[in-house]
Amino acid sequence: MTEKPYVPSLIGARVVERHIVELTFVEGTQARVDLAPYLAESEHASKLDDYREFCRLRLDKETGTIVWPDGTLLERADLYRWAGDSPESRFRKDR
Repeated sequence: MTEKPYVPSLIGARVVERHIVELTFVEGTQARVDLAPYLAESEHASKLDDYREFCRLRLDKETGTIVWPDGTLLERADLYRWAGDSPESRFRKDR
């Protein structure tokens, strides 16, 4: 059986501007990630149409990822990968 790779939990998430969230992971990775390209190609594209709704995202401490009140969530592994792809990433520790 193949083990899933370790993906750190989020400990912080906030909207900093339209479709851009600042993410902080438990092991120290911080990044600003533009979610527009990822949401646009998903069933969650409607989140891009309503900025007020987009801003309702919150950190779910149980799952370690971000969620919206309607139950929409983004996979922690995806957020971590996108954070690593961000030119504004700051890694406090090696991944």
